[in-house]
Amino acid sequence: MRLDTDAVSGFLEAAGKIPLLTHDEEILLGRRVQTMQAMLANNPNGPYNKEESRILRTGRKARERMINANLRLVVAIAKKYTYVTRSLELSDLIQEGMFGLIRGVEKFDPERGYRGSTYFYWWVRQGITRAISTTDRAIKLPVNAIESLTRIRRWAPAFYQEHGRAPTLEECAAECGVTTLILEHYLQHNLGVISLDAHARNDEDSALSLLQMVACPNDGPLETLEAEINHEGLTVWLNELPADEREIMEHRYGLGKPAMSRVEAADHFQVKRHLLEKAERRALATLRRQATGEQPAPEIVQTTIQFT
Repeated sequence: MRLDTDAVSGFLEAAGKIPLLTHDEEILLGRRVQTMQAMLANNPNGPYNKEESRILRTGRKARERMINANLRLVVAIAKKYTYVTRSLELSDLIQEGMFGLIRGVEKFDPERGYRGSTYFYWWVRQGITRAISTTDRAIKLPVNAIESLTRIRRWAPAFYQEHGRAPTLEECAAECGVTTLILEHYLQHNLGVISLDAHARNDEDSALSLLQMVACPNDGPLETLEAEINHEGLTVWLNELPADEREIMEHRYGLGKPAMSRVEAADHFQVKRHLLEKAERRALATLRRQATGEQPAPEIVQTTIQFT
């Protein structure tokens, strides 16, 4: 995780130093790339005369300039899909987005009048969503299924805030423009798979998702959807915990920080393991009450542990 973060930080730092293209520059560079692509379509393997070599050289430089100028666009789009994927890191999403960007640069026709970033956006997005549907899932979903599930995740929190409840399956289907039967199939296949010996493993190193523990005790597709909707509120709930409990949950479940086992967390905070477990259970109970809207029992007394 640290190596991935360092790589992305270095990538962003390098991308930030590259100036963006003006509209006139996009047109000029786009024409050079299209000229090169047309020449390669007619004569892909050479040999090339002096003029063709010049076209090839200037076209490659133009393509590289357009790609480098849009690196920040790739990162911005990749970040939006980090909460959708289960196993792909941000660096993986950026890499898949780069493949889409390269294809988009090669297909970009400046004579049509639209901006390059508008055109590249869809190619980058396509590269990322297809990687998620083919690489990230044991059960492959079509691209339109990924788009429907992503649309629900973005739309449902606003619906929840407006109506005070999670949307029904029919309301979600209407928002996505599909039938309830199709959406139900999408949700069922979105659950993923688990190993047959999962229960035999040590729970220390394979802790359940915090969100699943808090808001999704069942394993049905609708319960999973509701848990994902409540993900937006998880940050708010965590901020309402005492500072020490919030820090424990962030480290235990990898919420913006490297995930730790209980042994590692106890060593990190320099407290006894049973005290850390009590604080974690107490925080989980508080988060469950917040997720379900229940009020805390009057006899419960909040206590904290002291870090040294």
